[in-house]
Amino acid sequence: MTLRPLRALIYKNSIIWLRSGFRLADFVFFPMVDLAVWGFVTIYISQISHALPSVFIFMLSAIILWTVQFRAQQAICLSFLDDIESHNLLNIFIAPVGVVTHIAACYLVGFLQALFVFILQAVVAYLGYSFSFAVIGLPCTLLFLNLLFMGWSIGLFSTGLLIRFGHTSATLIWVIPFFLQPLSAVFYPVSVLPHWLQIISLCLPPTHVFEGMRQILATGRMDWYHLQWAFLLNVLYMLFASAIFKYLYEEARKHGSLTKYGT
Repeated sequence: MTLRPLRALIYKNSIIWLRSGFRLADFVFFPMVDLAVWGFVTIYISQISHALPSVFIFMLSAIILWTVQFRAQQAICLSFLDDIESHNLLNIFIAPVGVVTHIAACYLVGFLQALFVFILQAVVAYLGYSFSFAVIGLPCTLLFLNLLFMGWSIGLFSTGLLIRFGHTSATLIWVIPFFLQPLSAVFYPVSVLPHWLQIISLCLPPTHVFEGMRQILATGRMDWYHLQWAFLLNVLYMLFASAIFKYLYEEARKHGSLTKYGT
């Protein structure tokens, strides 16, 4: 993989985002709205229920970290969706740009987007709610990376469906992450789920990330058990997503889908 095509694809994706007012609104406005709304809701809940102050911290931290996974996944899927809608997909693959290079560029753009929104939300949380991610400390980086990897896996899987089936599968870009959200114990511990759902939930990397986050905030210590399982599951999910993407990509070539959606 050479660096020149990689830089070109990163530049292309960046220009699309920077020149689209709707994309910038989605990229910045909605995360800020989510942060404001949920932040005030949790403050209200704490006041009326006489709950521990940690309830507010748990919710605010979960909102910010969940955005990391969502943005990482969106960057990959929307890049391919842009090429399909602009009939540019075939041009990309005709050019001296391999599939691996294209995906690597999307991964890097997704990382930069997730990092930017994370920092932006963290600053707003500190200024608006006096909450600092410094209370989590170094493990915050490990939690961030695990959610980033999971977002990449979901994005790769969704993109494979997008390349194979075109616009008919575009809704999965938004459906899959929000389908997994209630199973991932983002805003509540796994223990509140029915037992059979707990088993499914513990098979998802984000569950261990958010369980670990709550333990750090509650006790000041990181349970490395959750972090180890998060990394192990992320490896398995990435291998699975890569295999599915490769299969769907070959199927798309076999059925002429690349030509159909690219022109």
